Amino acid sequence: MGQFGLDDALSPTVPEDMQRVIQAMYPTASTGPIMIGGGVAGRSDMAYGYTAGAGIVGTAHGGVIVTWLAGQTAPVPQPATSRLDIVYVGLDGAVRVAAGTAPPAGSCVLDKMRLQAGSTSTASATREWDKNYAMPYGGSEGYLDMDIHPLTNAPVSRTWHTFSTLDFTVRTDRHIDVIARQAVTSYPPASLPDSDMRKLGPGSMLYAFNLDGVLMESMEVPFDRRWTAHYAGCRAWKVQAGTHQIRIDRMCTWGADPVRFGGGVDKFVGEMAAVLDVGVAE
Repeated sequence: MGQFGLDDALSPTVPEDMQRVIQAMYPTASTGPIMIGGGVAGRSDMAYGYTAGAGIVGTAHGGVIVTWLAGQTAPVPQPATSRLDIVYVGLDGAVRVAAGTAPPAGSCVLDKMRLQAGSTSTASATREWDKNYAMPYGGSEGYLDMDIHPLTNAPVSRTWHTFSTLDFTVRTDRHIDVIARQAVTSYPPASLPDSDMRKLGPGSMLYAFNLDGVLMESMEVPFDRRWTAHYAGCRAWKVQAGTHQIRIDRMCTWGADPVRFGGGVDKFVGEMAAVLDVGVAE
């Protein structure tokens, strides 16, 4: 066992204790090791330039925070064929390039750059990695899943149908928010004279929010002739660690026939559903 800080017997923290604390604070470091900085860019020679930063390197005892100053790597060989160069930081804080090979396990990967055969500089390298940042335990994980449907004029059914399905995985018990958004109007696809526009009445749609096949909440959302962005959603659901699915069902329940719209030169919102992480649940 160990601790962070002096215990009652004045036993101090040893490095291995601190490494376990770091690992617990940043549980996603294996896929998102960068804390800050670490931008990579090609140069006019065969080296890569990088900005200063800090990140996490994994070891058998836990995580180690490493820092580095801005600089450039050692030159890499010219590639005979297309090659993926992985720029990474090791335990010693040195920035290196794994040219066509994998970096050591637990390395803090800064970027992955593709060089084509015969390249004489790294300036032509193209990025092939979506950089992930280290996320502290308890912080929001942001959007867990999002479903976007740009569309043109289309009616909303008067029977139940699935508006959206969202799948996500959380590593701890979390609180989540669920939102659904769309532009809906009672204005039909075919244009009407202004005198008939006033005859278009309002209406409403019913949304049902299901979590893992269980109905959690329902709500009615009104609409009228205006191309208004309508929102429905649920707040602060608690979910346990693991994989979950949210299904949002919808139907028109009353009044005029709704028409949904998205895109066009005015870039109307179309349909969108998303699940957001609020934070760790107690």
